[in-house]
Amino acid sequence: MRFAVIGTLFCGLLLAACGSLNAPRLEDRAFVGLRDQYSIATIGPERKLLPAPWRLMNFQPRSGAAAQLPSTRIDWVRMTWPDAQGDDENVRWRGPDAVLSHVSSNGLIWVAVVPWHPSVPDRTLDVMAKNIANDVSGSAFFDSFGSMFGKRVASKVLSGQVVKIGSQSGYRVTFDVVNLDQRELDENAPVTRVDLVLVPVAVATKLYKDGGDFWARGLMMMFHKNDVAAYEQTVSDFDWFLTQFRFPAPKTSN
Repeated sequence: MRFAVIGTLFCGLLLAACGSLNAPRLEDRAFVGLRDQYSIATIGPERKLLPAPWRLMNFQPRSGAAAQLPSTRIDWVRMTWPDAQGDDENVRWRGPDAVLSHVSSNGLIWVAVVPWHPSVPDRTLDVMAKNIANDVSGSAFFDSFGSMFGKRVASKVLSGQVVKIGSQSGYRVTFDVVNLDQRELDENAPVTRVDLVLVPVAVATKLYKDGGDFWARGLMMMFHKNDVAAYEQTVSDFDWFLTQFRFPAPKTSN
């Protein structure tokens, strides 16, 4: 799956309607994804997704509320999408549902329902995951993947395997990313190690364009990254985090 990502915008918009039950939210015992498409078990009365030093970055605590509300930051991602005539048009995607930062290292975890581009409707998970890893190479990179947007980077796939996430089978790929601009100045510049998990559950995500919005087929994505030197400190947390996902049973017609 190839994303024609133009950039990531950081917007300071106040969300007047962010309390909708269709929006990602923290409930008493779980983080619930967009339109209740998945849930992640939380820890303790503070409803943490991972213990300290992990911190949920894109939700703002509200004392006494049943659900914590999204913060004022939205990570808009721009991409191209075919219209009814098959021509590309510019659309926006709101980015990850949950973003966690490891405050004592450069560790980052995020969860998203990403758009499944209609140009690759039947591509297998292993091919999509490796394509995403290989497509990192070049002059653009998701800012959420490690603040490398707009820099020359290169990637190398290290491993790939089928995994079980809740009741679903997924695919996990691990790859390294290097900032080529830094390497030109310092051959010992840090390397970023990334884990990417794709899960083909029946989910949807909303895309926005001029004049309206629409729902598109989605794909669950879980992501972890850290500097190679600190990777082992946080990858075990990510492994445990993946065991906390639950997906609703498919609806059956009577």
